[in-house]
Amino acid sequence: FHPQDVYFIWGEINRDWKLNSNYKPKYLITSGMIWDMKEENINTGLSLRKKFNGQIKYIMTLIDITFKDYTANAFKLFYTTFLSYAINHPEWGVLIKPKLYRIWEDIDDNIKILVDELYSQGRLVITEVRESPMVAAYASDICIGLLISSAATIAASRGALSVCWDK
Repeated sequence: FHPQDVYFIWGEINRDWKLNSNYKPKYLITSGMIWDMKEENINTGLSLRKKFNGQIKYIMTLIDITFKDYTANAFKLFYTTFLSYAINHPEWGVLIKPKLYRIWEDIDDNIKILVDELYSQGRLVITEVRESPMVAAYASDICIGLLISSAATIAASRGALSVCWDK
């Protein structure tokens, strides 16, 4: 049973991914921002891996959402949880793919402390806001998106181990 007659997708990569699956909806409609595979994303992702200190063996990418009143608690818990995991595992690096430019101390003092500590150890890299989420597929070992994340889904379509985290 598949109730979707219309399936909304994000660009050609998602269309092809869906068309090659077992379920084929009656209509596919491209919606939202379109990110497609580009050679530059592979190179950017691989070069981001080189920005971490030489002790890093495992890189997780954190992809957030727009920070609003109704997402604030989930946003803070997301970053506090995963940045704390990284602090406790010195071989982990964190790549943050933010939705918007972040002023961490305005969001949460504890997150600011965690970000500063990881950054000072060469274990944190923050991409440009406009960077394609595709780079996560090539820069990280796992991509973790906050709530239902199109960026994490898109990274998965290019082979990244991805999870959409919903507390």
